[in-house]
Amino acid sequence: MDGKRTCRSQAGDADGGGGQEAEIQLIGRKLANRYLIESQLGAHKSGVLFRALDENEGRQVVIRVLHSDIDPEGEAATALVAAVDATAGVEHPGLVPVIEVGLHDGKTIFLVEPQVEGKTLADRLSEDGPLMPRVAMRVAREVLAALDALHTHGLLHANLTPSSVFLVKDAMGVERGLLGGTSLYHALALDQASQRDPSGCRAKPEYITPETVAGREQTTQSDLYLVGLLLYEMLTGRSAFTGGDFRKTARQHAITRPLSPRIVRRQAQIPRDLDGLVMRLLEKTPTRRFDDAQAVLTELETIANQDDSNRNRTSLNFRPVTSKKPEAQPAAAGEAELLATGKTAVMGADVLAEVTAQAEAEAEAVPEIGKTTVIGSDVLGQVEA
Repeated sequence: MDGKRTCRSQAGDADGGGGQEAEIQLIGRKLANRYLIESQLGAHKSGVLFRALDENEGRQVVIRVLHSDIDPEGEAATALVAAVDATAGVEHPGLVPVIEVGLHDGKTIFLVEPQVEGKTLADRLSEDGPLMPRVAMRVAREVLAALDALHTHGLLHANLTPSSVFLVKDAMGVERGLLGGTSLYHALALDQASQRDPSGCRAKPEYITPETVAGREQTTQSDLYLVGLLLYEMLTGRSAFTGGDFRKTARQHAITRPLSPRIVRRQAQIPRDLDGLVMRLLEKTPTRRFDDAQAVLTELETIANQDDSNRNRTSLNFRPVTSKKPEAQPAAAGEAELLATGKTAVMGADVLAEVTAQAEAEAEAVPEIGKTTVIGSDVLGQVEA
């Protein structure tokens, strides 16, 4: 982020507003006399995303038009604008900034963000399935570094989902994670998640915290829980909790312990320590999670380094055994002559008897097929270890 304060603007167009249909009709319109809406990118419970051209700067941007039932004069809107202003003071390369907050037709809030040249983590998971453990760890570390910058300034994200993480290739062609969607949680009506009718909550039920379900205050450790959910989905290709509807899914966050990633996706060879880290992040009690994002970063660094050193071993840590080739024996004079002339050597009866006896002795040393070999408990323990 550049540390600049966020602009606020009134949209200069006079077309209708008030619902998602009216918001979709924004295509071809201009907001704040500078943002020309070109196409719709997607729709979420919190609003609709559009691609637009910033005619003042000559650049592509993304505009998030919030649903018009969010009162621009209400507490949620006031808190959102304050959080956007505060986040503008956080300088970190892993954060996608909010450029401007505006008001369309005097009653619909919109946010302007730079267009990120990459795909979201949600798109990547949908197209390619789960990530390799070391890739998931790298993305998680980058997300945690951005979260740590927010937490250091007393700010929360509280809206961490695969859709808020962008994967962008660096100069070496390696995908790096950028964190967007900052400040948006104020528009999600998280306080509605604990109500008997949670339909007013605009968050994804797969990505809320036990604190949200219990109606308790969000903390920095709530963000760590969301990182756990993100890591779980990156490693397994599925959400930690699904219930068919909001209430059932939300209830699982409060009372259910998910299957560990190693059990869900055995073939991925997920390191045990990484599996344990994910499950610790998903503890129901915040104090049983890590103390802060930096502590998780340190642990992930350790696990990643161990994984790099063990990557060429099998799951049982067996080392490949390379047998030496037998050294060539010098041929006898007569044999050398036969080899040189291409003639066939006839094995004498005494030599044949010796070879036959040796073969019979070796056969007796080999266990018969079908017999069971019993492994001692000490050897078995070594294999299991």
